[in-house]
Amino acid sequence: MNSFRVPALVLMLLAGGPMAAAAQTAQDFRWSGVIPAGQRVEVKGINGAIRAEPSSGREVEVTAVRRAGRRGDVEDVRIETVPHDGGVTICAIYPTPRGQRENRCTPGENWQASNDNNDVSVDFVVRVPRGVHFLGRTVNGAVEAERMPANAFVSTVNGAVRVSAVGVVEASTVNGDIDAATGTANPGRDLEFRTVNGNITLRVPADFRAQVRAKLLNGNVSSDFPITVTRGRFVGAGASGEIGSGGRRLDLETVNGSIRIRRAGGE
Repeated sequence: MNSFRVPALVLMLLAGGPMAAAAQTAQDFRWSGVIPAGQRVEVKGINGAIRAEPSSGREVEVTAVRRAGRRGDVEDVRIETVPHDGGVTICAIYPTPRGQRENRCTPGENWQASNDNNDVSVDFVVRVPRGVHFLGRTVNGAVEAERMPANAFVSTVNGAVRVSAVGVVEASTVNGDIDAATGTANPGRDLEFRTVNGNITLRVPADFRAQVRAKLLNGNVSSDFPITVTRGRFVGAGASGEIGSGGRRLDLETVNGSIRIRRAGGE
């Protein structure tokens, strides 16, 4: 992504200054700010769902609700906002377990987060304006990001994933189904969709191009496009081939579930 110098006013909003749009009560968090097209809003949690939807305005809007569980104090879980050259990252930060590295909110895939059986949940709702990319990651909870106005990359461990975007999408979980739709015919990058216990349904444009590799253990592979499906001698199945004139690699993998590649607009 292109580098971006955050204006002073936006920095004040992000940092929670006197004019900040963020306001946190005992259980609620709200933040809004302008993220230029081509930048990203990234939301990270541990317990709780993430839902993203398109916005008709110019601002990104993020709200979160913290809910107490059987273990842990809701007041000990804070929401942290980190501005950076690529946009903004917002995290649910739990108390750091004794003897472990401090929990921190950092952009990108690598971030320090552990909760030591703290089951306080944080549910996020994100409104994403045109041209802004969305990244959503949690551990225990579903992720839903439909009709995203740019690219969308989402993941969880225990929960289902639904994602669709006008641009590129990627999704992963461990325990849950993946339902994904990509809006671009030529992704320009390798794409991965992975789960362990769940089905994968991927919808792509009619003129989509990719080199397909699909693998599963217990389930079936079906495709609206002409690819070769093979079955193991006793268990397992796979599929490979080109969609369109070929292109970057498309990997789909599950253990217990089926894989379906559908033409957008079909059943």
